[in-house]
Amino acid sequence: MNKLFCLLLLCITVMARAQTYDVKTRVLTLPTVSVAGATYTDVLLLLKDIELVSLGAPPATSVSYDVDSRILALPTVLITGTSYQHVYIKLNDVELVSIGAPPSRIYVNLVSHNEDTATGSNADCLAYFSAADQQYNANSAALEAIVQTVRDKRATFNFQSDVEYLNLVLARETAQNNVLRRLATGYPGTLEIDAHAHETVQKNYADVANLVERVAGVRTGIVGGFTAVSCRPGTAAPVWDKFRIPLAPAAGQGTAFNATALTLGASAGHVCDPDVAGIWRPAAVDNFFTDDPAQSLIAIGTGYAAKDLTEAATAVARLVTDLKAGKLEPNRMYTASVTLSHCNMHLSGRGATAADVATFIDTVNALDDATDFVRWATFSQMADIWKTSYAKKPSIWRGP
Repeated sequence: MNKLFCLLLLCITVMARAQTYDVKTRVLTLPTVSVAGATYTDVLLLLKDIELVSLGAPPATSVSYDVDSRILALPTVLITGTSYQHVYIKLNDVELVSIGAPPSRIYVNLVSHNEDTATGSNADCLAYFSAADQQYNANSAALEAIVQTVRDKRATFNFQSDVEYLNLVLARETAQNNVLRRLATGYPGTLEIDAHAHETVQKNYADVANLVERVAGVRTGIVGGFTAVSCRPGTAAPVWDKFRIPLAPAAGQGTAFNATALTLGASAGHVCDPDVAGIWRPAAVDNFFTDDPAQSLIAIGTGYAAKDLTEAATAVARLVTDLKAGKLEPNRMYTASVTLSHCNMHLSGRGATAADVATFIDTVNALDDATDFVRWATFSQMADIWKTSYAKKPSIWRGP
């Protein structure tokens, strides 16, 4: 009994065409439920406070909800391999998230990277880090202006960093009071800070995630860039499948990295970067674009390729056109990420400015024309929406 009650509150997996409960979001998915003689399909409930009323009796023949008593009846609940029959729970505090299968939508976010100069071969970062004494404050101000604009426009932003910039922040400020910690605290729901690692023998994603947590006070399971496929002769095969299990730090100390989502997939030398929108569970290193429901690690596609904000707006417009033309699968979630350079944000005429970002967001929002096809979400928010609203239905769109 205690095990079942714990499960309903914290760790439920419900069987059949599956009533499911997501641990992180506390959303219960009911494929069908009968309420006052009417049958509703694809119902999502946010369970804030529930009570286990009974287990085993009386018999429950269908998923039903009694309005007066607030009791939800579930004929069968499968818990870690054990099937419990005739479960009744009282919904003391519940929020209706949605009814009916959600329409296909495109979820967009802005992303920014910086690179270690020893491994990333990024001229802007080399120039910035070499002149950090003169440029650090201007770069920090430019970053905050962009994040504030994203917040004001109700968009989203994933800031992803490698080690060199994080060490620069610690050198210029403190672990308890610095630009990233202030942004993480000041812009929740708008800004997400992730690890981005060009891995070496001495440094991997676990080491970078640990440093992100020390500097910004936050930790995600987002893999902020990885080699997804290989098409250039002589290059090593991708090893992203290592993220299916906890990754120990290369430095030999600190917390292991538990990956939840692969983002910004690329190819060696950027010769054949994946041009794909959607979310799925890659089957294998040599079968990246096939969904495997047996896997839990997901990949979030970046959408059509683009080099700057102008091209990105066109790329998102193309994806919206494909959706409206019926080329995308119905009731699926599609994705598009737009990457900004971090190291040149403060350079007039070179980096993207807050005004540029505002124009891009307005352009993307204008594509929606009141049809609600386009929404904004961080990578972690995308993952949560895919698991709850879209019931983990895979979507892989690579264009016509």
